[in-house]
Amino acid sequence: MGYFDTIVIECPDCGNEIEYQSKSGDCTLKRMSLSRACAKGDEALFDINRHAPHVCDKCGKEWAVKVKMMAMATIVIASDYDEEDEED
Repeated sequence: MGYFDTIVIECPDCGNEIEYQSKSGDCTLKRMSLSRACAKGDEALFDINRHAPHVCDKCGKEWAVKVKMMAMATIVIASDYDEEDEED
């Protein structure tokens, strides 16, 4: 069994929560909502449309996720670096 991360996405029609596995990024078995993954710019998003089109198993609605990533960098002094900032 391989490692993966899980992104939980709500169906845009009925709100049913659907879990998608992603093998992009660190793959540390973390589970997060789509909004949290977007807020963190998590690399797990790169793999989310591998399953597209998504189909809700509750209402049958088909949809896809449009992922737009923006690069951002910050210089951090080594003595100020806190690895907990990287964890979710």
